[in-house]
Amino acid sequence: MSQKLKIFFISNLGYGSSGLQRKTALQDLGHVITPFDWAVYAKGGSKITRSLRGRTAMGKAIRSLNADLVAFARQHRYDLVWIEKGIWFYPETVASLRGTGNAILLHYTPDPAITYHKTRHFIRSIPVYDVMVTTKRYELDKYRQHGAKHLILIGQAFDSTIHKTYTHSPEELANYQSDVCFIGHCEKHYLDLARAVACAANGLSIWGGPWERKIIFRPWLKRVYRGDNLWGNDYGKALSAAKIGLCFLTKLALETSTSRSIEIPACGTLLLAERTDEHLELFEEGKEAEFFDGKTELCEKIEYYLQHSDERERIAAAGRKRCQTSNYSNQGRLSSILNQVASLGLR
Repeated sequence: MSQKLKIFFISNLGYGSSGLQRKTALQDLGHVITPFDWAVYAKGGSKITRSLRGRTAMGKAIRSLNADLVAFARQHRYDLVWIEKGIWFYPETVASLRGTGNAILLHYTPDPAITYHKTRHFIRSIPVYDVMVTTKRYELDKYRQHGAKHLILIGQAFDSTIHKTYTHSPEELANYQSDVCFIGHCEKHYLDLARAVACAANGLSIWGGPWERKIIFRPWLKRVYRGDNLWGNDYGKALSAAKIGLCFLTKLALETSTSRSIEIPACGTLLLAERTDEHLELFEEGKEAEFFDGKTELCEKIEYYLQHSDERERIAAAGRKRCQTSNYSNQGRLSSILNQVASLGLR
Protein backbone atom coordinates (compact mmCIF):
# COMPACT_ATOMS: atom_id res chain seq x y z
CA MET A 1 0.00 0.00 0.00
CA SER A 2 1.60 3.27 -1.13
CA GLN A 3 -1.01 5.47 0.58
CA LYS A 4 0.06 6.64 4.04
CA LEU A 5 -2.72 6.18 6.57
CA LYS A 6 -3.78 7.85 9.79
CA ILE A 7 -4.15 4.87 12.13
CA PHE A 8 -5.66 4.77 15.60
CA PHE A 9 -3.62 1.90 17.08
CA ILE A 10 -5.12 0.24 20.18
CA SER A 11 -3.03 -2.49 21.80
CA ASN A 12 -0.85 -3.57 24.69
CA LEU A 13 2.06 -1.17 24.24
CA GLY A 14 4.14 -2.21 27.25
CA TYR A 15 7.89 -2.76 26.94
CA GLY A 16 8.67 -5.96 25.06
CA SER A 17 5.11 -6.48 23.85
CA SER A 18 4.48 -7.59 20.29
CA GLY A 19 1.90 -4.80 20.05
CA LEU A 20 4.63 -2.21 20.55
CA GLN A 21 6.70 -3.96 17.86
CA ARG A 22 3.84 -3.79 15.36
CA LYS A 23 3.16 -0.12 16.17
CA THR A 24 6.80 0.71 15.48
CA ALA A 25 6.74 -1.31 12.25
CA LEU A 26 3.69 0.61 11.01
CA GLN A 27 5.48 3.86 11.76
CA ASP A 28 8.55 2.58 9.88
CA LEU A 29 6.26 1.97 6.89
CA GLY A 30 5.39 5.68 6.96
CA HIS A 31 1.93 5.64 8.54
CA VAL A 32 0.83 8.21 11.11
CA ILE A 33 0.03 6.42 14.35
CA THR A 34 -2.05 7.58 17.31
CA PRO A 35 -1.37 4.99 20.05
CA PHE A 36 -3.70 3.90 22.84
CA ASP A 37 -2.37 1.46 25.46
CA TRP A 38 -5.17 -0.69 26.84
CA ALA A 39 -2.75 -2.60 29.05
CA VAL A 40 -2.66 0.19 31.66
CA TYR A 41 -6.29 -0.65 32.48
CA ALA A 42 -5.27 -4.23 33.27
CA LYS A 43 -2.76 -3.29 35.95
CA GLY A 44 -4.90 -1.62 38.58
CA GLY A 45 -6.48 -3.16 41.66
CA SER A 46 -5.61 -6.03 43.96
CA LYS A 47 -4.54 -9.48 42.82
CA ILE A 48 -8.09 -10.72 43.46
CA THR A 49 -9.58 -7.83 41.49
CA ARG A 50 -7.28 -8.46 38.54
CA SER A 51 -8.10 -12.17 38.61
CA LEU A 52 -11.85 -11.53 38.64
CA ARG A 53 -11.49 -8.99 35.86
CA GLY A 54 -9.60 -11.50 33.75
CA ARG A 55 -12.11 -14.27 34.38
CA THR A 56 -15.34 -12.29 34.00
CA ALA A 57 -14.41 -9.39 31.67
CA MET A 58 -16.26 -7.14 34.11
CA GLY A 59 -15.33 -4.37 36.49
CA LYS A 60 -14.60 -0.68 36.86
CA ALA A 61 -11.38 -0.79 34.82
CA ILE A 62 -13.15 -2.32 31.83
CA ARG A 63 -15.97 0.22 32.03
CA SER A 64 -13.38 3.01 32.20
CA LEU A 65 -11.48 1.61 29.23
CA ASN A 66 -14.59 1.57 27.06
CA ALA A 67 -15.74 5.03 28.20
CA ASP A 68 -12.32 6.55 27.51
CA LEU A 69 -12.17 5.04 24.03
CA VAL A 70 -15.64 6.31 23.14
CA ALA A 71 -14.80 9.82 24.38
CA PHE A 72 -11.55 9.87 22.43
CA ALA A 73 -13.15 8.66 19.19
CA ARG A 74 -15.76 11.45 19.25
CA GLN A 75 -13.01 14.02 18.67
CA HIS A 76 -10.92 12.42 15.94
CA ARG A 77 -10.90 11.22 12.34
CA TYR A 78 -8.83 8.26 11.14
CA ASP A 79 -8.47 6.15 8.03
CA LEU A 80 -8.06 2.94 9.99
CA VAL A 81 -8.73 1.83 13.56
CA TRP A 82 -6.42 -1.08 14.39
CA ILE A 83 -7.49 -2.97 17.54
CA GLU A 84 -5.44 -5.82 19.00
CA LYS A 85 -6.70 -8.52 21.36
CA GLY A 86 -9.99 -6.70 21.85
CA ILE A 87 -11.46 -9.03 24.46
CA TRP A 88 -12.60 -6.18 26.73
CA PHE A 89 -14.24 -3.89 24.18
CA TYR A 90 -18.03 -3.71 24.04
CA PRO A 91 -19.52 -3.95 20.52
CA GLU A 92 -20.99 -0.46 21.01
CA THR A 93 -17.50 0.83 21.76
CA VAL A 94 -16.05 -0.78 18.64
CA ALA A 95 -18.81 0.77 16.49
CA SER A 96 -18.13 4.21 17.98
CA LEU A 97 -14.45 4.07 17.00
CA ARG A 98 -15.18 5.10 13.43
CA GLY A 99 -14.95 8.54 15.01
CA THR A 100 -15.94 11.66 13.11
CA GLY A 101 -15.17 9.99 9.76
CA ASN A 102 -15.70 6.59 8.23
CA ALA A 103 -12.66 4.68 9.46
CA ILE A 104 -12.19 1.02 8.65
CA LEU A 105 -12.41 -1.11 11.81
CA LEU A 106 -9.78 -3.87 11.91
CA HIS A 107 -9.10 -6.42 14.62
CA TYR A 108 -5.76 -8.22 14.80
CA THR A 109 -4.63 -10.96 17.15
CA PRO A 110 -1.75 -13.45 17.07
CA ASP A 111 -3.62 -15.57 19.65
CA PRO A 112 -6.44 -18.16 19.52
CA ALA A 113 -9.09 -15.52 20.22
CA ILE A 114 -12.13 -17.81 19.95
CA THR A 115 -10.78 -21.21 20.98
CA TYR A 116 -9.03 -20.01 24.12
CA HIS A 117 -9.06 -16.28 24.93
CA LYS A 118 -12.63 -15.42 23.96
CA THR A 119 -14.99 -13.22 25.96
CA ARG A 120 -18.65 -12.48 25.35
CA HIS A 121 -17.67 -8.90 24.41
CA PHE A 122 -15.31 -10.10 21.71
CA ILE A 123 -17.74 -12.64 20.23
CA ARG A 124 -20.52 -10.02 20.05
CA SER A 125 -18.11 -7.54 18.43
CA ILE A 126 -16.97 -9.79 15.57
CA PRO A 127 -19.78 -8.68 13.17
CA VAL A 128 -19.04 -5.02 13.95
CA TYR A 129 -15.49 -5.10 12.61
CA ASP A 130 -14.91 -4.63 8.89
CA VAL A 131 -11.86 -6.92 8.89
CA MET A 132 -10.69 -9.67 11.24
CA VAL A 133 -7.00 -10.64 11.03
CA THR A 134 -5.82 -13.88 12.62
CA THR A 135 -2.71 -16.07 12.56
CA LYS A 136 -4.81 -19.16 13.38
CA ARG A 137 -6.00 -21.08 10.34
CA TYR A 138 -8.03 -23.44 12.55
CA GLU A 139 -10.20 -20.53 13.74
CA LEU A 140 -11.27 -19.21 10.33
CA ASP A 141 -14.56 -21.15 10.27
CA LYS A 142 -15.30 -20.05 13.83
CA TYR A 143 -14.92 -16.40 12.81
CA ARG A 144 -17.32 -16.99 9.93
CA GLN A 145 -19.84 -18.68 12.23
CA HIS A 146 -19.81 -15.59 14.45
CA GLY A 147 -20.48 -13.20 11.56
CA ALA A 148 -17.07 -11.96 10.43
CA LYS A 149 -17.39 -9.77 7.32
CA HIS A 150 -13.88 -10.11 5.92
CA LEU A 151 -11.09 -12.43 7.10
CA ILE A 152 -7.35 -12.20 6.58
CA LEU A 153 -5.04 -15.06 7.55
CA ILE A 154 -1.47 -13.92 8.18
CA GLY A 155 1.65 -15.67 9.44
CA GLN A 156 3.62 -14.97 12.60
CA ALA A 157 6.38 -12.37 12.40
CA PHE A 158 9.71 -11.29 13.80
CA ASP A 159 10.89 -7.83 14.80
CA SER A 160 14.05 -6.87 12.94
CA THR A 161 15.32 -4.66 15.80
CA ILE A 162 14.98 -7.42 18.43
CA HIS A 163 15.09 -10.79 16.69
CA LYS A 164 18.52 -10.65 15.07
CA THR A 165 22.07 -11.89 15.55
CA TYR A 166 24.01 -10.17 18.34
CA THR A 167 27.65 -9.67 19.21
CA HIS A 168 27.58 -10.57 22.89
CA SER A 169 29.75 -9.04 25.56
CA PRO A 170 31.39 -11.41 28.09
CA GLU A 171 28.74 -10.39 30.63
CA GLU A 172 25.93 -11.15 28.17
CA LEU A 173 27.44 -14.53 27.36
CA ALA A 174 27.54 -15.33 31.08
CA ASN A 175 23.88 -14.33 31.40
CA TYR A 176 22.48 -15.88 28.25
CA GLN A 177 24.73 -18.48 26.60
CA SER A 178 23.29 -21.99 26.40
CA ASP A 179 23.39 -25.13 24.31
CA VAL A 180 19.60 -25.45 24.23
CA CYS A 181 17.07 -22.86 25.36
CA PHE A 182 13.35 -22.53 25.87
CA ILE A 183 11.87 -19.12 26.63
CA GLY A 184 8.18 -19.02 27.48
CA HIS A 185 5.52 -19.83 30.02
CA CYS A 186 5.16 -23.20 31.72
CA GLU A 187 2.35 -25.64 31.08
CA LYS A 188 2.15 -29.43 31.48
CA HIS A 189 3.09 -30.30 27.89
CA TYR A 190 6.12 -28.00 27.99
CA LEU A 191 7.15 -29.41 31.36
CA ASP A 192 7.07 -32.98 30.04
CA LEU A 193 9.18 -32.15 26.98
CA ALA A 194 11.65 -30.04 28.98
CA ARG A 195 12.14 -32.87 31.50
CA ALA A 196 12.99 -35.28 28.68
CA VAL A 197 15.57 -32.82 27.32
CA ALA A 198 17.07 -32.13 30.76
CA CYS A 199 17.45 -35.85 31.45
CA ALA A 200 18.98 -36.62 28.05
CA ALA A 201 21.44 -33.75 27.59
CA ASN A 202 23.34 -31.10 29.47
CA GLY A 203 23.12 -27.42 28.61
CA LEU A 204 19.35 -26.77 28.73
CA SER A 205 18.33 -23.28 29.89
CA ILE A 206 14.76 -22.19 30.63
CA TRP A 207 13.45 -18.67 31.16
CA GLY A 208 9.84 -17.81 31.89
CA GLY A 209 7.07 -18.11 34.41
CA PRO A 210 5.71 -19.76 36.40
CA TRP A 211 8.40 -22.46 36.03
CA GLU A 212 9.79 -21.47 39.42
CA ARG A 213 6.65 -22.78 41.13
CA LYS A 214 7.38 -26.27 39.83
CA ILE A 215 10.95 -26.52 41.14
CA ILE A 216 10.30 -27.81 44.66
CA PHE A 217 9.47 -31.37 43.55
CA ARG A 218 11.66 -31.37 40.43
CA PRO A 219 15.42 -31.26 41.10
CA TRP A 220 16.11 -31.43 37.36
CA LEU A 221 14.24 -28.14 36.85
CA LYS A 222 16.31 -26.36 39.48
CA ARG A 223 19.41 -27.16 37.42
CA VAL A 224 18.08 -25.66 34.19
CA TYR A 225 15.86 -22.75 35.29
CA ARG A 226 17.65 -19.45 34.63
CA GLY A 227 15.03 -16.86 35.54
CA ASP A 228 11.77 -15.08 34.77
CA ASN A 229 10.49 -13.99 31.36
CA LEU A 230 12.86 -12.08 29.10
CA TRP A 231 11.62 -9.10 27.10
CA GLY A 232 12.87 -6.91 24.30
CA ASN A 233 16.57 -7.15 23.43
CA ASP A 234 17.22 -9.42 26.44
CA TYR A 235 14.91 -11.97 24.80
CA GLY A 236 16.68 -11.62 21.45
CA LYS A 237 20.13 -11.87 23.04
CA ALA A 238 19.23 -15.10 24.86
CA LEU A 239 17.88 -16.69 21.67
CA SER A 240 20.90 -15.54 19.68
CA ALA A 241 23.31 -16.93 22.31
CA ALA A 242 21.79 -20.42 22.15
CA LYS A 243 22.92 -23.18 19.81
CA ILE A 244 19.39 -24.64 19.58
CA GLY A 245 16.08 -22.88 20.30
CA LEU A 246 13.13 -25.04 21.28
CA CYS A 247 9.62 -24.27 20.04
CA PHE A 248 6.90 -26.17 21.91
CA LEU A 249 3.23 -25.74 20.96
CA THR A 250 0.49 -25.37 23.55
CA LYS A 251 -2.13 -28.11 23.84
CA LEU A 252 -4.66 -25.63 25.26
CA ALA A 253 -5.50 -24.81 21.63
CA LEU A 254 -4.85 -26.46 18.26
CA GLU A 255 -1.60 -24.59 17.69
CA THR A 256 0.43 -25.29 14.54
CA SER A 257 2.90 -22.40 14.95
CA THR A 258 3.67 -19.64 17.41
CA SER A 259 5.75 -16.47 17.56
CA ARG A 260 8.85 -18.48 18.58
CA SER A 261 8.54 -20.36 15.27
CA ILE A 262 9.80 -17.23 13.52
CA GLU A 263 11.71 -15.43 16.26
CA ILE A 264 14.20 -18.26 16.90
CA PRO A 265 15.50 -18.63 13.32
CA ALA A 266 15.41 -14.84 12.86
CA CYS A 267 18.00 -14.69 15.66
CA GLY A 268 20.31 -17.00 13.71
CA THR A 269 19.68 -19.97 16.01
CA LEU A 270 18.67 -23.47 14.93
CA LEU A 271 14.91 -23.86 15.33
CA LEU A 272 13.86 -27.23 16.74
CA ALA A 273 10.06 -27.24 16.78
CA GLU A 274 7.17 -29.67 16.93
CA ARG A 275 6.46 -30.96 13.43
CA THR A 276 3.28 -29.51 11.90
CA ASP A 277 2.11 -28.84 8.36
CA GLU A 278 2.42 -25.10 8.98
CA HIS A 279 5.99 -25.39 10.24
CA LEU A 280 6.84 -27.44 7.16
CA GLU A 281 5.40 -24.66 4.98
CA LEU A 282 7.46 -22.01 6.77
CA PHE A 283 10.82 -23.83 6.68
CA GLU A 284 12.30 -26.75 4.77
CA GLU A 285 13.08 -29.55 7.22
CA GLY A 286 16.74 -30.43 7.55
CA LYS A 287 17.80 -27.39 5.51
CA GLU A 288 16.25 -24.34 7.21
CA ALA A 289 14.99 -25.76 10.51
CA GLU A 290 14.48 -29.06 12.32
CA PHE A 291 11.30 -30.65 13.65
CA PHE A 292 10.32 -33.51 15.92
CA ASP A 293 7.43 -35.77 16.88
CA GLY A 294 7.68 -36.89 20.49
CA LYS A 295 10.39 -36.96 23.15
CA THR A 296 12.62 -39.57 21.53
CA GLU A 297 13.11 -37.67 18.28
CA LEU A 298 13.46 -34.40 20.20
CA CYS A 299 16.33 -35.74 22.30
CA GLU A 300 17.99 -37.53 19.37
CA LYS A 301 18.07 -34.35 17.30
CA ILE A 302 19.45 -32.28 20.16
CA GLU A 303 22.25 -34.81 20.67
CA TYR A 304 23.01 -34.92 16.94
CA TYR A 305 23.13 -31.17 16.35
CA LEU A 306 25.18 -30.45 19.45
CA GLN A 307 27.77 -32.85 18.05
CA HIS A 308 27.61 -31.53 14.46
CA SER A 309 28.19 -27.80 14.80
CA ASP A 310 28.92 -27.12 11.11
CA GLU A 311 25.62 -28.64 10.01
CA ARG A 312 23.76 -26.91 12.83
CA GLU A 313 25.17 -23.51 11.93
CA ARG A 314 24.47 -24.03 8.23
CA ILE A 315 20.79 -24.80 8.90
CA ALA A 316 20.50 -21.91 11.35
CA ALA A 317 21.91 -19.47 8.78
CA ALA A 318 19.53 -20.79 6.12
CA GLY A 319 16.61 -20.40 8.52
CA ARG A 320 17.52 -16.78 9.17
CA LYS A 321 17.82 -16.15 5.43
CA ARG A 322 14.37 -17.71 4.87
CA CYS A 323 12.86 -15.31 7.43
CA GLN A 324 14.30 -12.39 5.50
CA THR A 325 13.66 -13.51 1.91
CA SER A 326 10.10 -14.64 2.64
CA ASN A 327 9.23 -11.34 4.36
CA TYR A 328 8.39 -12.89 7.73
CA SER A 329 9.23 -9.54 9.37
CA ASN A 330 6.60 -7.31 10.97
CA GLN A 331 7.02 -4.85 8.09
CA GLY A 332 6.43 -7.62 5.56
CA ARG A 333 3.42 -9.09 7.34
CA LEU A 334 1.80 -5.71 8.06
CA SER A 335 2.30 -4.51 4.48
CA SER A 336 0.53 -7.66 3.30
CA ILE A 337 -2.39 -6.99 5.65
CA LEU A 338 -2.79 -3.38 4.52
CA ASN A 339 -2.58 -4.37 0.85
CA GLN A 340 -5.31 -6.97 1.36
CA VAL A 341 -7.47 -4.41 3.19
CA ALA A 342 -7.01 -1.94 0.33
CA SER A 343 -8.08 -4.61 -2.18
CA LEU A 344 -11.41 -5.02 -0.36
CA GLY A 345 -12.51 -1.52 -1.42
CA LEU A 346 -14.03 -0.69 1.94
CA ARG A 347 -13.50 3.08 1.61
